[in-house]
Amino acid sequence: MAEEQARLSSSRAAQVALGPGLLALSAAWPGALPLRLRPAMLPGPRSWSLPMPLCLRTLACALLGLAAAQAQLALPAFQRSYVAPAHARGFCFQAPLAFSVTGLQVPDESEQGTQTVALYRLAQKPPRYFASVLAAPIYFATGKSREILKPTRPLRFAKGEWLVVLGSCGGSSTQVSSYGANLSQSSVLGHRVTLERVFLQKNLPASKGIGQLSSNGSNPLARVRVFVEGGARADAYGQGSGYLPLPTLAPIDTAPPRLGQRAGLRVTALRPREPFGVLLIASGRDQVATPLGKILVKAPLLDLQLLPTTIPQKGMTLSLALPKAPALAGMRVNLQLLAVRDPDYALSNGLEWRLGL
Repeated sequence: MAEEQARLSSSRAAQVALGPGLLALSAAWPGALPLRLRPAMLPGPRSWSLPMPLCLRTLACALLGLAAAQAQLALPAFQRSYVAPAHARGFCFQAPLAFSVTGLQVPDESEQGTQTVALYRLAQKPPRYFASVLAAPIYFATGKSREILKPTRPLRFAKGEWLVVLGSCGGSSTQVSSYGANLSQSSVLGHRVTLERVFLQKNLPASKGIGQLSSNGSNPLARVRVFVEGGARADAYGQGSGYLPLPTLAPIDTAPPRLGQRAGLRVTALRPREPFGVLLIASGRDQVATPLGKILVKAPLLDLQLLPTTIPQKGMTLSLALPKAPALAGMRVNLQLLAVRDPDYALSNGLEWRLGL
């Protein structure tokens, strides 16, 4: 009872604090706001579980007919960075059904700024170390780490074939892998797969990915985001505006926006005076200059989610329930955070979800 009263009191405080900000947003962005607010439910101070933000009818009305939407495979959580100029790391899995890869991206926790990826299609899993198999990638690319590297056409994998991917950030002198737990569970278009560590004892940029591949079931795998046609995907885009430092929204690789499950995002607001926040939920990107900053989601908003307490300086994890409705696969849901701490306002970057299976 005491916890519920405290939550309601905190929610009322948030509504009072955010009231002027929402009025200012409504004046600066006429006709964009929905008619109602729903306070979020808080089970704990760091991990917030929000109710389903959109009714099925609202979602269906917002469908954009994206037949070629891209899905991101769920990855294990980041453990640590592994620095080794002559050691390329990645993972493999056997295709549970036919699918097409449309993009790759290496998480860059060490902020190297550049990335290299190599994708292979094999008939069998690479043998366990010390054995190996000579292989050349069907796709090799380098680029900025903030971008998704995309082949000129989707790369098809047949059921039963093995997808092998290697990825690192940095160049020929500094090669950094993003480590996560080996033998992690993921899924491709709703079909479960197990991600298993694979490695190449060479520098990936210098070798162009050509060399002897081996698997290893004990050490961590290297995380590479793999995007396939159809299903769930999350992309951060744009830049925040307002007071500095700015709040940010970031995807969570372990919780992509899959229908019937909870989709996750990370909120940070590095500011001594912890702000209140409201999550703007829309369908589509935009760039609208207002006195509060630049709005990066398209009007009219589908919904708002009020965060009923301040955002900790170290940030927090949010999760939103998504309906179990396969017909909504491919829809865009765009998110942006309005942070308020009187007399200051700020808008975060944008986060785009492509709902998937």
